[in-house]
Amino acid sequence: MQPLLNLVSRLNFVVNECRLVNVVVKVMSDVFPELKRNEEHIRETIAAEEASFGKTLLKVRMGFV
Repeated sequence: MQPLLNLVSRLNFVVNECRLVNVVVKVMSDVFPELKRNEEHIRETIAAEEASFGKTLLKVRMGFV
């Protein structure tokens, strides 16, 4: 786990799946119209998960330091 965390830190890696929501909704909404109806909820859910994941990475990193 530590080598991965070091690599992420060196690359200044930022996960941001919210930017993909627009693309997925645009491409898939013909087949899944609920994506368009729930776009904001999807974006908020993904943002919350990203924040949670970032906190987890920080806790793990602090545990290895």
